Amino acid sequence: MGLFIAFEGLDGAGTTTQAMLLADRLEAEGVPVHLTKEPSEGPVGNLISLVLRRRLVAPTAGRPLDPFPDDLLALLFAADRIDHLHAEILPKLREGITVVSDRYLLSSYAYQSLGCDLKWIREVNAHAVMPDLTFLIDVPAPVCLRRIEKGRWETELFEGLDKLVVVRKNYLRIAASPIGESMNVILLDGEKDVRALQKEIWERLRFSVQPGARGGVERGGDESQLGLNLGPADEPGP
Repeated sequence: MGLFIAFEGLDGAGTTTQAMLLADRLEAEGVPVHLTKEPSEGPVGNLISLVLRRRLVAPTAGRPLDPFPDDLLALLFAADRIDHLHAEILPKLREGITVVSDRYLLSSYAYQSLGCDLKWIREVNAHAVMPDLTFLIDVPAPVCLRRIEKGRWETELFEGLDKLVVVRKNYLRIAASPIGESMNVILLDGEKDVRALQKEIWERLRFSVQPGARGGVERGGDESQLGLNLGPADEPGP
């Protein structure tokens, strides 16, 4: 089985950038890697993307469904996750390929618990496979909002300051709980320079895949069985 790594954090925290940088570095080190994201690019994921952009139009009303029901959105995320797992993630892992996902299960817990009970969210996601490592990039909500507004001309459903403040609290609270422990959450300071953060992520990954550490070892193998022979943080891959 390959190693399954998830990146989590608020919109604007830099999860997409760091997921891409890690995938590039793994490839440079000769590690087979598959970069993906949630919402996925599957049928349910595309539907969620329309909801987040407030572009899903109700046929009878002829206007976007806004506000969208919290419980229905949580169910859509859970359905997309199962589709994502069976169509993309699990087949790659079984081939021994490392999967890096920009967002996964912890996002549902942090975001969907704004309007739904966390226990229920966990129940509807009960069949989701736990990642070996979860990098939680923590950035204060005002900083994230400034980054979002600088990079895009419109904001999405959860990209208001009040919501981001609560979601960040949810992330930190859940990460520090037994739920976070089950996902092997590694908390990172997302206000660091992009390259400095990339270096720290690489070091944390190297440590986590050593024999006796959490992560891929718990999935049934040592570092060589995972195909991860990782170079130090300050040296480029081959």
